[in-house]
Amino acid sequence: MQRVKLKELEIHFVIRRTRQVRKLAGQLPPGEATRLLSILTETKDGSAYDDELLVLIDSLLFEARVRDAIVSDLRQGEHVEPHPEADIGEPLLHLSHADGIRIGIFAMFAPSEEGQLSAEFDDEFIDVLPNTGTDALILISCVRDRGYLAALSARIQRELGLPVTIEHWRPRGQRRSLRSSINRLSDASRATRTVTPPP
Repeated sequence: MQRVKLKELEIHFVIRRTRQVRKLAGQLPPGEATRLLSILTETKDGSAYDDELLVLIDSLLFEARVRDAIVSDLRQGEHVEPHPEADIGEPLLHLSHADGIRIGIFAMFAPSEEGQLSAEFDDEFIDVLPNTGTDALILISCVRDRGYLAALSARIQRELGLPVTIEHWRPRGQRRSLRSSINRLSDASRATRTVTPPP
């Protein structure tokens, strides 16, 4: 009898998990939703969330909070260019000004990730970034990164000459305004280069 109750409880949690993940998928860009549902399908046998699924869910929720923080704080003359399929060195989105300044917004770590960057990650990031049209960067994390972001930031400034700001959000990625960082980076970008407004 006890085993039957435990099995019923397990089935209940699987159904609840599936509904929650499908609801999240409905709020995501198509590529991210497909990836999430694909991993969900692989774990539909009743097993608990595997690490890959947990990290993906945390990452997608964190990215959604970052997008919401930027969109909700837009000012006149600013607009957002989302990059839903962004990879290493590519921003989650660009915040663009009417004068052509483009700030790349990077969601660097999710709550369940270790917060560690490899040398290979840094190298690829530095190789790709110059091709993205980014004039300044905001690196956002909500886990302890043990200095990895500071080292990456220093390298970006040293090798590419781009202004960088690091934002540490609280665990679970509760969003907060990025306005002061946006203003500071915009001013720094304008001071270091001549921007030609778009036609």
